[in-house]
Amino acid sequence: MTNYYIIFISNLVDTFSRALAGKEFDFTFSTSESSLSDSTISKDDFLLVSVDDKVYYQFKVIDRTEEEIRLKKIFEIEKSINYNIDEEGFIQEITEQEFNTIRHHLFSEFNTENSETENNVNLENLKEDFADWIIKLDGSKHNYFKDSFNSDKVKLIDALSEYEDVYNEEFRSLIFSLPTDNVEESVKTLDKNLYQEDGEFFEFSKKKSTHMPRAILGRSNYLKFLKDRIENPEINSKFEIENIKAKFADWLFQQGKYHRVYKNDKSILIEKLSDYENAYENDFGIAIFDFTKHSIETIIGELKSNIIDESGQIGDLNKKTVGNGSVKAILGPNNYIKFLKELLKQQKVSSENLKIFGSQIDFDVKSFQVDCKNAGLVYTNQLITRFVSSLLTKPFVILTGLSGSGKTKLAQAYVQWICQEESQYRIIPVGADWTNREPLLGYPNALKPEEYVKPDSGVIDLIIQANSNPELPHFLILDEMNLSHVERYFADFLSVMESNEEIPLYAEGTVDNVVPSKLKVPANLFIIGTVNIDETTNMFSPKVLDRANTIEFRINNNEMKGFLGSVNDLNMKALFGKGIYMSQNFIDLSNNKSFTTKDRDEINKTLLKFFGELQKTGAEFGYRSATEILRLINQLDALDNKITTSEKIDIAIMQKLLPKLHGSRRKLSPILETLGSFCLTEDSKVVKDVFDKDDFDYSNDKVLYPLSLEKIARMYKGAIDNGFASYAEA
Repeated sequence: MTNYYIIFISNLVDTFSRALAGKEFDFTFSTSESSLSDSTISKDDFLLVSVDDKVYYQFKVIDRTEEEIRLKKIFEIEKSINYNIDEEGFIQEITEQEFNTIRHHLFSEFNTENSETENNVNLENLKEDFADWIIKLDGSKHNYFKDSFNSDKVKLIDALSEYEDVYNEEFRSLIFSLPTDNVEESVKTLDKNLYQEDGEFFEFSKKKSTHMPRAILGRSNYLKFLKDRIENPEINSKFEIENIKAKFADWLFQQGKYHRVYKNDKSILIEKLSDYENAYENDFGIAIFDFTKHSIETIIGELKSNIIDESGQIGDLNKKTVGNGSVKAILGPNNYIKFLKELLKQQKVSSENLKIFGSQIDFDVKSFQVDCKNAGLVYTNQLITRFVSSLLTKPFVILTGLSGSGKTKLAQAYVQWICQEESQYRIIPVGADWTNREPLLGYPNALKPEEYVKPDSGVIDLIIQANSNPELPHFLILDEMNLSHVERYFADFLSVMESNEEIPLYAEGTVDNVVPSKLKVPANLFIIGTVNIDETTNMFSPKVLDRANTIEFRINNNEMKGFLGSVNDLNMKALFGKGIYMSQNFIDLSNNKSFTTKDRDEINKTLLKFFGELQKTGAEFGYRSATEILRLINQLDALDNKITTSEKIDIAIMQKLLPKLHGSRRKLSPILETLGSFCLTEDSKVVKDVFDKDDFDYSNDKVLYPLSLEKIARMYKGAIDNGFASYAEA
């Protein structure tokens, strides 16, 4: 069987050019520095060589040894096709389809058949047709036509013409007049230019409601419209994921492995792989052969990070096999992980435009957990699950706790992971001088009544964009949220969270600019506040805490020990856009307002116990909190159905009930003692047995709600030592 390979180099032009077409020559290199030693390249295979995407060569393999391969030159052509490989100097296997696609691009001007095909694509009236496309989707996918162009098609087309003029000024090409002989390349170039982070068009787009031109022309709109218009199988091809176990079995046999162990019977090997999959999912909660649930990158990350030992089902299977046929070997770096990496390489050409035309997949919190680890971020899986579940429950989350424990970094990591554009989020440091809403919402200009002054923070632009793109999540991160009194600058947001009304900005008809008179805070805008507690900050009022899920960040001895043992620089760039294919499903999950139905009797009984005790201090919860607790538990179950009912109740108590507790020693101590006893499975003297013991093990079997008990114990000690205690701590 003929195989196909490509290598990207930068300095061997002379070597290859001296070889005449049709003549053989030796090409020698170190196998230790390339992937050739791990590949199956052999006689009669084909090799493409790209030199800086400027010159391309094709060779046929005449012979191969461990140290060198003998090649025959087929052709040499000077041409750039915008094809790049991440790893220079490595021979990489590609599919026959990818090989032919590259050749097609190299010789497209000589391919009359292809020219006729592309000429059949209707590229006339693109601007007019796209305007109709935008109008048709208004109200369902976005609200550009209504909000930004006052439902006036002439204004929309004028704006598109303006965008094209600015683009043409910089890039010397038109957006709505594409050449019919090379449509695919034109779309790639358009995408590349639109998403440059500098230049004349970038600055123009940035000033227009913060990248509204790029959003309208970008991957969710015009580029998607072009994809629908241009039915090109090379662009629209999707990677086949069915029967992945069968493909992997074929791959193993092609490598010359396991023939004897499995008697050359692929069905036996597939049956074993199914056993491994079931055991692995039982132990680690991930289906390693199901690409509809997890991305290939996520599966690779899980396989690398999860330790197979004898304590689980997969470890038990491994113990029953020996040598190269063991579970560890088959799922390890030389086999399944290597197979998955090769699949990723095969996707390079066919999925080059995935960001433009990519399909959405189900949201998978494990993907974010793995990507955080790969970026060097240190968070427990439970903390990440709590954070995401809280966002899904209600789009207002407060992160509090130890300074420098990663509160802002977690918020930043998540928005960079799930957003496809920077314009989908703002990270805004709150100032101590924020005494009104102007830093967030701006103000009418008293000297020019027809003008509304937008804030430099960009919050209004963010909200307008979120309203125009309801299928995409948008995030407002308020860093050091309590440096000023929250109610002074945030009251409008607190109000509309419950009423779903619009925020009035100015009297209708008095201002003549792009800012609407009333601003709706949409459901796809998620607000995250980070909080530190010291002498420069302010406490939250109960009405703020009642509207949010509050997550506390703490670091224990084991976590600090593990961190110090493996300190690495953060690689936040590794997170960029990794979760964009789950963003729409994330929105769908956030729109699910169902209550949990599982173990409701146990949940209700616990909530009533806490309600009665909290009522004694005036910190009882209302209908809103009760509703949101049931929704939080339901979202926790949706993200990770292996979380037990007691764990979900523990998280709910910690995030929704305890945050409002504060007061003097005399007021709180008796209440905390009772609440602490609720967190144990059996009656005991909670002060003597738990609170007074510095080395108490909160993970032992007698503890029903460890998160809550540990927090209650700290609050109790604070009340005894200082005469006062609250949920928020420095």
